[in-house]
Amino acid sequence: MIIGTLVSTAFAIFLLFTTAGQGVLINLELMAIIPIVFAALSLILLMLTIGLAWAPLQKADQTLTSGILQLFRKDRYIQIASYWMIIFALISSFMGIDAFLHILAKPHVVAIWFILLGVTLDCWHYLMKRIFNYFNPFAVVQLFTREAILCIRNQNDNELCDWIDSLTEISIKAIERNSTSLSSQALDTMPIIAADYLESAKSISHPIDEEPGKNAGPIDQVSYTLFYLFQRLESINTTAAQKKLDPICSKMVTVLGKIAISSAKYDLTIVSYPVHFLGKFAKSAQENNMQDVAVKATLTLLEVSRVIITEVDIAYADLKDPFLGIITHLDEIAKETFRQDKSTNIKILIQPFRDLKELFKNEKVVTHQDTPVIVQNLDRIIGEFEALEMVLMRIPPIPTLSEVIPPEETK
Repeated sequence: MIIGTLVSTAFAIFLLFTTAGQGVLINLELMAIIPIVFAALSLILLMLTIGLAWAPLQKADQTLTSGILQLFRKDRYIQIASYWMIIFALISSFMGIDAFLHILAKPHVVAIWFILLGVTLDCWHYLMKRIFNYFNPFAVVQLFTREAILCIRNQNDNELCDWIDSLTEISIKAIERNSTSLSSQALDTMPIIAADYLESAKSISHPIDEEPGKNAGPIDQVSYTLFYLFQRLESINTTAAQKKLDPICSKMVTVLGKIAISSAKYDLTIVSYPVHFLGKFAKSAQENNMQDVAVKATLTLLEVSRVIITEVDIAYADLKDPFLGIITHLDEIAKETFRQDKSTNIKILIQPFRDLKELFKNEKVVTHQDTPVIVQNLDRIIGEFEALEMVLMRIPPIPTLSEVIPPEETK
């Protein structure tokens, strides 16, 4: 908003180019008091704005995350706005004194001062809005995300981990207050940060060594940062699972699915990391009777598989590690689903493996050297479930109480 600047500019034009305006500027000594008043007002508004903000900021620092005050202190936009208000106060004080000294006592100088007054009012309005953002938890999440992205641009991985910690803290405290919308928004930032980090790691400024045993610093750093992120996600998932918050646990699966896709586009060798945690979170959801999350995990693993096959260059890549991991977790989810509900249709449990097998008929992978091993594992699991289906079909149904005891005896 630049309303103050526009209005003050219009008033400055009025002073310079109209007869009425020229009349206002006849006696500049009478106007000496105006700059001095606004100089004092500028400093008073700045001190009140910053001073009154500290108590709410400290409360937000306790209820959301300890990173709020840290970010507030280093917010360069707040610093620039504050410095400008101080500079304007100095200029206004000099203008007030100069009205008696007649050094700069000219109409166009006064007009320029009125324009600066409008800029200062807009600056103060922006300062208020910027400070209020720190009281809004949803805006704080966006501020932290921008800081994390900035750390990625500056290749500052240590500070990046600090901002991931802050977002994690916001999400966990939101879960404890049953604020699923805030926790969900904090989680939505994690795939964005991971994707940006992996994209940056592929750039020229992040060289990747071909020999794992020699100067493997960048690869190790990427793995470390990803594991750091996954461990924080695990803390959030543990808290959500304890409170049986189905929406948050479901969101965790989506987040890890997106990170797995970003990982695949960076390097297929690290896809197993997010896939491992995705399967772990699905198992945790099943243990807490959140079967819908397990179903979503199955669909997410299939989507990750589809993206790897159709969108990633896999001509010379090792497919065994990521896909055998995906198959293992699909198998565990299916077996746990049957263990919890023996009446589950076996064909439903088999279908994900058939869908995955169908994906390997794609022309990109049908001749790949690892395809036979992966398809063999799929056939083995499909065969196990089909054998289980045959066994269940041969087991006679358990008679009900009314079938065992004749109606006459029950009477």
